Amino acid sequence: MATQETPWADLPFNLIPTPGRGEAVNKLPVPVWIAREMTCAHNGILRGLNSIYQQSIYVTKPEDVKDLLKYTEFWCGWIREHHDAEEEFYFPEVERLTGVKGLMEANVAQHHAFMPGLEAFTKFAVETSVEEYDGMKLRAIVDSFGETLTKHL
Repeated sequence: MATQETPWADLPFNLIPTPGRGEAVNKLPVPVWIAREMTCAHNGILRGLNSIYQQSIYVTKPEDVKDLLKYTEFWCGWIREHHDAEEEFYFPEVERLTGVKGLMEANVAQHHAFMPGLEAFTKFAVETSVEEYDGMKLRAIVDSFGETLTKHL
């Protein structure tokens, strides 16, 4: 049985505190509700990345390596889809509602900052054979963009 100290999917990248935690959702101001929803999505992203990172050096069976690589590929697709949707739909709507053109430009720049690392991670997940798999190499790729991604989130 695991101990309380086992990081599971909460490390190495810290989760984001949930705005309005403990308050009734139907009583939250809309901006807090939106922030809470985004925090839940971003914490899901962080937990996925943390779980890949944590497990990467422990998988040894070919079927487990294959599963981890596929999971990593799916995770990378999720991030790409999430950020594409933000840029296409969410960010323009925030700017429209606030009346502040360019308000979300810093967020778009942050997306571009971690994309090279995400591309390398995707390439690793898609192109690495089970026989070539190296968990430390996977971790090194995550380390190359993880802080930039989590700063954005």
